[in-house]
Amino acid sequence: MQETESRSIAMDDDEPRALQALLRYIYTLDCKRIYRDDDPLFGDVERDLDVFVIADKYDVQELRDYMVENLVVFYETDKRPPLDPKGWSNKNQSGFGNILIKLYRLDMDTTDVGKAIVDFIIRGAQKVMLWEGVRRAIEEDGRLSADLIVAFSRARRSDDTKIQSLEINIEDLQAELKEVREEKECLEAEFEYMEGIVADYNCVSPRDEPLYEDEPAYEDESLYEDESLYEDDYYDEYDDEYDDAYNAWLHSPSYESWFLHDH
Repeated sequence: MQETESRSIAMDDDEPRALQALLRYIYTLDCKRIYRDDDPLFGDVERDLDVFVIADKYDVQELRDYMVENLVVFYETDKRPPLDPKGWSNKNQSGFGNILIKLYRLDMDTTDVGKAIVDFIIRGAQKVMLWEGVRRAIEEDGRLSADLIVAFSRARRSDDTKIQSLEINIEDLQAELKEVREEKECLEAEFEYMEGIVADYNCVSPRDEPLYEDEPAYEDESLYEDESLYEDDYYDEYDDEYDDAYNAWLHSPSYESWFLHDH
């Protein structure tokens, strides 16, 4: 074999950057150390897919699972490359187009990653569909176009379902709002009625009515401030008035009628 004679292995089909990441993993056994510190995950989106591919090819299961998990999360959460602070750079836009082309040429299971990427395109269609690399990928592979159409239809049905659910919720909320308003009106009517009763009670309360024409009401605090009320002459005046009224009644026809009737 050529590899035995030259004591080397030909890996011409493998992407050099992905191969380098694989070797770093083999030496460190740490998925988080496959890139340099200044070259983070998804700093180059095309390279990350290549690492996933090479890990699958050589059956490096831990690295493969790590890349699948991160690829799915990256695209499902609409993240952007960490080295592109203002959005996707032209480099990564072009790299994303290459990812789409590679996905449909790979002889491996890319279901989870492929779905996450297609859904990413659907959610950001107004922006992503303008990328030159994406349009090129759609033109080159009809399967991508078919998957996008299916995904668009699925997203539309999902939106229709959400709209119907929201409309039902709105109707329920409107009915509940109507009930609350009616209950509020009833409470306001009861409150007004109770206010009227309290007001009437305050107006006719016997404690507020003077016993004599010149006597102030009990609620009049001046009653306790007028020291003249505690003088004997004040009460003598009422005693005289009472005696006069009583004597007048004794000599009135009313008294004679009452006396003859009851005795």
